[in-house]
Amino acid sequence: MWSDAVFLCLLVVLAAPPSQAGGQVDFPSPKTWWAKRISSDLYTAGRLTERQIKYAADAGFGTIVSLFTFTDHYRIGDDRVLDTPGSRDVAERLAGLEYHVILQPGDKMATVETVSAFAAIMARAAKPVILHCFTAQSASLIALNYLAQTAGLSSRDIYSRGALLGYNFAAKSEYRSLIEAVTGEPPMVHPPTPDVTIPKWNGKYWLIKPVYKNWYMAGQIQSNQAGNLSSMGIDDIINCRQRAVSGRLPVRWPSQEEVVLLNVKDNTGTYVGTGRQSTERLLVTRIDPVRRNEYISPHSTVNYERENSLEYGDDIGYNAAFEKTDMESKNLTYLQTPPPNSKRDMKGVYTPCSVNTYLSTWLTTGKDASVCVHSQSGYRAAVVALISAARQYGLDSAWAVERASQLGYPFDKEPGQPVVKLFRAVLRRPHEAGRVGKHHPNVVVHRPCCIPLGDG
Repeated sequence: MWSDAVFLCLLVVLAAPPSQAGGQVDFPSPKTWWAKRISSDLYTAGRLTERQIKYAADAGFGTIVSLFTFTDHYRIGDDRVLDTPGSRDVAERLAGLEYHVILQPGDKMATVETVSAFAAIMARAAKPVILHCFTAQSASLIALNYLAQTAGLSSRDIYSRGALLGYNFAAKSEYRSLIEAVTGEPPMVHPPTPDVTIPKWNGKYWLIKPVYKNWYMAGQIQSNQAGNLSSMGIDDIINCRQRAVSGRLPVRWPSQEEVVLLNVKDNTGTYVGTGRQSTERLLVTRIDPVRRNEYISPHSTVNYERENSLEYGDDIGYNAAFEKTDMESKNLTYLQTPPPNSKRDMKGVYTPCSVNTYLSTWLTTGKDASVCVHSQSGYRAAVVALISAARQYGLDSAWAVERASQLGYPFDKEPGQPVVKLFRAVLRRPHEAGRVGKHHPNVVVHRPCCIPLGDG
């Protein structure tokens, strides 16, 4: 039986970490939350837009590697998907990134030679590296086989880690043949496969991260891609970001979060000084003061972005009201459950009490639907999605901590482990577990949990 003291509304310090530019990225940046973490210096992605290439540079990545040569180009709203020469120009000339291409049109992808070619690039490339393809699946296959070739991953490791990313490497014979060729192991009987409600989720919106079964998570979703969520099979959106209570209104404190801006640092404070999006503040918070103006747009007169309407931004910051209107217009059920915030911590922190307040809403939402939980960088979204999935399927706090790390959110590495403490407060402890299940490798699965939070 759990003690009532567990649910006292004591503040759990759960402030989202600052985005890190350059070097090793411990938590996803708000600009590159979509990158799939393979190792500390290797991430994978689907086909990158022009803005995403620039976001990668802003977030501190050193190299982009395209698995394929792309010959087409098209627009997605106000963003562009470029062909390979165009992507190279943006990456090298404007963003200062290294850029490499592995395969030419007609080359076979799932070969040992492809893995070896990527290994040769990794040996000399500026780190961290993003390896991308079209939907992130092939890139992840090559990246994991690269680790098998260089770090000794087994075939089980490759299948398991692929499944945890949401990819079924057992579905294609050429994938299985590559894994056998690289590892030197015999064909695996019953390899791990993903446990997701939308098997081909990455075909429509590769940026999302499957958490468990019907629960998915994301950072800030762009308006030009939001329609893909509905077409891929997502039913409901849960937004963990704050509502747009502007500093212009007579309230105790304003609560409009930042919106990401090209060549502008994140987490510098929406309302500090003259305001984050004032010319004065933008000039002093530039990531690279000598970037070309063209980095922003072909006709920009400055080298920093003033507003970002693609991510529901206005002249102050992120405006959740814009997102609500847009999501509902795309036939998505939209819910907003932000954590309690303060003037000191605008993004807010989830506490046992706030989880108690929202939990029935989260679980009702997920009962018969595929749900995407999102925040700015995915940090708060991971917390909510993991708690919701764990409570819906009877999983424990150890599972939540491990799954978070697999998703790229190593909460157990944070000073003081605030999220781990929250998980332990609102989820079963491992010693209360039922049995070890097969849903994920090395993951504890319980009997269904029927213990309510607090009085409810």
